[in-house]
Amino acid sequence: MAELPNRLPSPPSATDIVDGIIDTFIDKLQLIWAENAAKGVVFTPRSRLALEIELALIRVVSATVAPEAVFTRISSELNYLNEKVKRDANPLLHDILLSCRDMMEQWKDEGWWEDLRSIEDSTRDTEDMGGRRNSGAYGTPTREELQRIQRLERTMFTDHQLRSRIDAHAQMLEESIARMKAEENDHGSESGLDDEKKNAGDHGDDIDKGDEDSVNVD
Repeated sequence: MAELPNRLPSPPSATDIVDGIIDTFIDKLQLIWAENAAKGVVFTPRSRLALEIELALIRVVSATVAPEAVFTRISSELNYLNEKVKRDANPLLHDILLSCRDMMEQWKDEGWWEDLRSIEDSTRDTEDMGGRRNSGAYGTPTREELQRIQRLERTMFTDHQLRSRIDAHAQMLEESIARMKAEENDHGSESGLDDEKKNAGDHGDDIDKGDEDSVNVD
């Protein structure tokens, strides 16, 4: 029988979790690209496809609260596409990644995460606080510990602000996408009715023509 490990495996770190979420997002982008490229779709700003990609992007920022990590990964994927793969052979994927990078730059310029700390810094402070608590330390916190507490409080406040802003923006995108879908469905219904009317009209013309021929024969 194989020996059991002396200790349980360590849980994934915050950085590992963030990386996993971003990996899933990139996989989703590639799936969107493959499905739409097969249909010959061309990326255009403010289209339904563009809004759906923006919604997926903003949700991954909310899930990770690590916009710089998301931006770095998107830039890396874009550079890989430009350097290792034929860009002209994958124009839609290139446009999707470029759009994501441009949106991230725009949000950063607008100050969406101006005071946001890196996930590594926040994790370090949290681990230090946990270490003090686990060691049974008590008494008045040191100046360094007070500064650490203040940083964590600011981080929580900044995270909350960012998520609130993202939630409002995501709701706006969802409403816009829903309107587009409704308009597409209405247009499809109208087109179907027009086709039915046209077919009925053509059939009626054939009947009339048949009647006229019968009259002429007689």
